Amino acid sequence: MKTTMMIFGLLFTLALISQTECFTAGIGNVGKRQLTKAYQSLDRICRETQAICVEAAKDVSRRSKTAKRSQDTGLNME
Repeated sequence: MKTTMMIFGLLFTLALISQTECFTAGIGNVGKRQLTKAYQSLDRICRETQAICVEAAKDVSRRSKTAKRSQDTGLNME
């Protein structure tokens, strides 16, 4: 949920920067720096989100294998 809100905030900020910098006054050095920072932040969040998803998938896989083994041996892991 936190990551979703961060992504939404960055996209909103990026849209606001794009609208004010690009369409009204033309994009200058300040606007380019702001856009670059926004893109870098979004890229960082995407990488962090991907890492979280990979770890969650590994955890689900481990739990699934453990549950399968417990069924095979007759143990109840719950």
